[in-house]
Amino acid sequence: LIPTAALWFKLHMFLNVSVLLFTLVAFALAVTAVQKGTIGSPGHFADVTHRTVGLVIMIFIVIQVVGALMRPHPPAAKDDSSSNDEMEEKTAVRKVWEFIHKGTGYGLLFLCWWEVQEGIRLYAERFGSDDLRFIFWIITGVIAVSIAIVWAYRQFVMW
Repeated sequence: LIPTAALWFKLHMFLNVSVLLFTLVAFALAVTAVQKGTIGSPGHFADVTHRTVGLVIMIFIVIQVVGALMRPHPPAAKDDSSSNDEMEEKTAVRKVWEFIHKGTGYGLLFLCWWEVQEGIRLYAERFGSDDLRFIFWIITGVIAVSIAIVWAYRQFVMW
């Protein structure tokens, strides 16, 4: 149930490439919607903040993926060690890269959550439908709590 480090890395890569592809599609749809807006109708969600945040997300996701491709290698197992648990110390460059990569990743996650809920709000306003942001936040909360439980389990029970 809890992935090993090697499996987690592959899963992380797959999910992040998927995020990049879905974000490219969403961004292309948004740009197309804005360009096809007519003079007599309101612009694509007419809210500049939503557009700006979407562009920032797109730029930082591309930077995040490129940064991941150029990451410094993780430390290897010590040659003189009889145990596979002993690893060489991380280089300073690796530590800085991890800090930036993780910080950017978490920042993007929270920014994307805001952007989705804002899009739901704008959609409800524009088309007179129900504001279903509470459903989004329930789903997001369940996912976040599940991830926190798995993280805590790995930190405190498995090790």
